[in-house]
Amino acid sequence: MLSPEGKEKLKSVGMNALEEQAKLSLEHLKALAKVLVEDTVNPFDNMGYDALLSFEHKLLEAIDKIDGEEG
Repeated sequence: MLSPEGKEKLKSVGMNALEEQAKLSLEHLKALAKVLVEDTVNPFDNMGYDALLSFEHKLLEAIDKIDGEEG
């Protein structure tokens, strides 16, 4: 059985991993969206991609709060 300190350390490692995975998922989403924009003539794709890029900094701010630590 883990000690309370061990549980906190385990939680911290897990939350850091979750934050990193969320950042990676955002990068993959941007890459997928870019392919869609480049491969279609639908202007709504472009609008969605542009919106994603314009909100990226806000998404990263939200992701950064996952582990409760700045940075």
